[in-house]
Parts: sequence; structure tokens; C-alpha cells
Amino acid sequence: MALPLTKDQWYCKDMASFNPKLIHLNGPAGIGKDTIAKRYTDTHPLALCIRTDEIITTIGDWSSTKNYDPARHLAFDIALSMIATHLKNGHDVIVPHLLTDLDEAEALEKVAQDMNAPFIEILLSTDKNDALDRVFERGTRGEPGAPPLTPDDRDEFEELYDNVYLAADTRVNLFRITSAKGDIDGTYQKVVDAINSVSKTDV
Repeated sequence: MALPLTKDQWYCKDMASFNPKLIHLNGPAGIGKDTIAKRYTDTHPLALCIRTDEIITTIGDWSSTKNYDPARHLAFDIALSMIATHLKNGHDVIVPHLLTDLDEAEALEKVAQDMNAPFIEILLSTDKNDALDRVFERGTRGEPGAPPLTPDDRDEFEELYDNVYLAADTRVNLFRITSAKGDIDGTYQKVVDAINSVSKTDV
């Protein structure tokens, strides 16, 4: 029978960066947050991408009208615990998370401060019409298994777009990066440059 690994076995100090960073990617739905986050973890060994859209789907009956808001808050709290653990062990965390709630921004900032890690906030930006075109081309919400979008959802996503930017306008140290449709390489390089300018390391 296989026994659980000891901490010394699963935590290798040689693999830790000792300068872990918490990176929050914000932006309207469909702008490419998950794509950029995946590119980051693909090129940074042991960096962790935490998607609350995936965590929520592991919570029972998350999609019902009654349970969606409580499940969303639970998923975010779980994400905070995961962030703290991974930063404590010396590795970067990147969180592609559409944020309109300033309490969530402050919670992310606090967990980074508690772990003595830089907190890097990046807004992937485009105009409203382009953002809406992208999310409706994708055709679904962010959560795996969510139902397809319909034209009736457009007003909701217009309001969501506005709320993302209202929240972003209150964040003093936020990087705003234009995300041109189809230019994943260019957008990713701008994200890396922003991270470099804060962390002062070669990422």
C-alpha cells in the first residue's frame, strides 16, 4: 500500500522560487484571462493557475438559482486557501478571475501581504463591443458545463463589463493591458513585462 508523501518528499526547496508572486488577471468575460494564465504556468514550472470557475463546479448543486451565490463565495474562499498554501511553499500563483467585488480584491491583496509576496494586478482590456463579441463567440459562461449563451444574456454581460471597469478604476497599482483579438503572444509579453516591472526578476 502506498503511503502519503512526507513534507520533505513533496516539497523540494531547490524548486521553490523564494520570491513567489500572486498575479491577478482581471478583465471582461471572454477576453482571454484563462489563455494567458495557462501560458504563464506552461512556461513557469510549479506555478499554479487557480480558476474559481472550475472550483465552483466541484460544489454540490452550485448552478441552481438558490445556491449559485453561496457557491461562488465558497469557491473564492477555497481559492484563497490554495493561494496561501502555494505561496508559502515558494511558488507563483496566477488567478484569472473576473472581479467586480472590491472585497475580493482586498482579500487577494491581504493573502499576498500575509505571505510576503508581491501582489500584481493586471486588467486585460478592450472596448465593450469587442468584449461582447468575444464572449458570445465563445458561447458559454466561464464555468465548465454552464448552459450556452443566448441573445437575452447580452444586457447582463454589458452590465458585467461596466462593473469590471468600475472596480478596476479604484485599484491604484493596476496594470491596464490592451488585449488585441488574436494576439495572444503580444498580450502575453505585455503581461510578463508588467510582472517583471514589479518583481524585479527574470520571469
